[in-house]
Amino acid sequence: MVKHLLYGVGIVLLLFAVYASQRTAPEALKPHTAEADSVESLSGYAWSDTIGWISFSGATYKVELYTNPNQAPMPLVGYAWSDSIGWIRFGGVGSGVGNLGTPPASTYTNPEIRNDDLVGWVRACSVFQSGCSGALKSAAERGGWDGWISLSSLNGGGGTYGVKVGIGTFAQSYAWGSEVVGYVDMDAVDFSTPCVVGDQCIVGSPDQIEHTDQFCHKTYTNCNFGYSCQYSSPPVCELQQPAGTFTASPVRVRKDATQGGTTTFTWDVRNISSCDIATLHNDGTKDQTVHMFAAAGAAASADSVINYETKFGLFCTDVDGVAETKIGEVKIGILPALELF
Repeated sequence: MVKHLLYGVGIVLLLFAVYASQRTAPEALKPHTAEADSVESLSGYAWSDTIGWISFSGATYKVELYTNPNQAPMPLVGYAWSDSIGWIRFGGVGSGVGNLGTPPASTYTNPEIRNDDLVGWVRACSVFQSGCSGALKSAAERGGWDGWISLSSLNGGGGTYGVKVGIGTFAQSYAWGSEVVGYVDMDAVDFSTPCVVGDQCIVGSPDQIEHTDQFCHKTYTNCNFGYSCQYSSPPVCELQQPAGTFTASPVRVRKDATQGGTTTFTWDVRNISSCDIATLHNDGTKDQTVHMFAAAGAAASADSVINYETKFGLFCTDVDGVAETKIGEVKIGILPALELF
């Protein structure tokens, strides 16, 4: 195993020595243009125990991430450089003219960010007879290596490895390039981010929490009925307490010898599951319910016959049916009865 590995590396180093003195990607190797709202450049170095450092940017080359808030996944295109194996091309996977060819497994092909994973394949250009596409060198010249480097086991082909995407960097990240390249650690590769990660409240019906990721993708969480978005850090949907108004008219009624006077209660409430109007004890707490309803929104009313001076309160339960709040109270007085002469 070790002998075979050293043999393969030796051939690769010999065949690709010419690349060590050429640090400018030829015009023919420039990546195809991708649609994007923002183009972010990668920087830093990846490390392989077999071939050493891989540079992701230089004076004449780079790997770019094309981001678009309305598009996912997001492709990576460009060239990285290794003093051992030369140019490594990002993008252009496929069988067309000028492309890299078809990788060993094809669940994902071109390098791209999907959710929190960097997936797809890249390829060492030096396995080709010229440029970075077309006919391959002989198996003997290549040491049996096909030049493919897989960025994630999600591509297919077995194994458990991958490059995870963090905020402006790659974390828990290992690509795999067979025995020639081995595992490639990309923890020290960074990229700029077009947006600041954060949340904000969007007031509406219902309220929403807007989530923005580092690539300007936006997702939304709707607040449930009876909840509103609160500008905390981070914003949260908080249960709103029942609220509204409660009045009566008239507030003094006249009773005669046979029956009490009549008043009309009027209310306009929100954030409720149910309410009831009740008489009050002297301390303002609920006594006996005289009317119940379960409708929020527009004003409504109900009549009640009053026989003696009484305090009434409107009590409403929140939308979760848990806590009860007293919205307001009114006192209805009694006018002296009219005497006929």
